[in-house]
Amino acid sequence: MKYAIVIHKDERGDYRVTVPDLPGCTCVGGTLDEALALAPVTIEKFLDPILRKGKGVPKARPAEALQRKPEYKDGTWAMISASSQLQRLPANHGNVTVADRLKEAVDRLAAATRDTPAGIVAKALEAYIAKHEEVVPQVPLPVLRKPGRR
Repeated sequence: MKYAIVIHKDERGDYRVTVPDLPGCTCVGGTLDEALALAPVTIEKFLDPILRKGKGVPKARPAEALQRKPEYKDGTWAMISASSQLQRLPANHGNVTVADRLKEAVDRLAAATRDTPAGIVAKALEAYIAKHEEVVPQVPLPVLRKPGRR
């Protein structure tokens, strides 16, 4: 899922990132690059307790719908992908058989993007389900932590 963010430079020269679809979700970086790097991590930390309570991930609205608000005047807009930060607990749905050409394409993409084949398939499924959200209601799932993180 991609969230629109708005960036403002404050009087001290720091960059404040606000996620309008997640009220209270903000971060500050000393440089623009630092602020942008903190944004996905901030989104994950913000959403973690929401998911743990079994609530759904707030929907992302188009930036155009948010830009009209006065509090975001003169801000710079960007989109931050939260998908990679919202890893889900693994589930085994049994063996899934796919054509060899699809498996090979996923393996090539994984190598090129330094992702895992399972990660690519999960992201593709997440995007497909999000596209058909009216058919499949969103089910909140807990966040999976990387090994060694608590």
